[in-house]
Amino acid sequence: MRALGGTYWPMNLYLGGPGYAVSWVAATVFIVLLARGRAGVLNLVGVLLAGIGGILFALTITAEVLPFAYAADPAVLTSSQ
Repeated sequence: MRALGGTYWPMNLYLGGPGYAVSWVAATVFIVLLARGRAGVLNLVGVLLAGIGGILFALTITAEVLPFAYAADPAVLTSSQ
């Protein structure tokens, strides 16, 4: 991880977390389109829960990287502010 230096935190902040969020939201949109007309209310509740869970997962993935980035190079986080 030290070899990545200052790129590890921005890569996960700008690519990792948003990538997970976009993929989960896209998956929920496809689920809605595929199951259109079948148990409409139940479908929307399930998709809403999956979307919220996916966004929460994306936030967790991004937060998980913070201690590793800080351990590799403490100056990384202070130089980006």
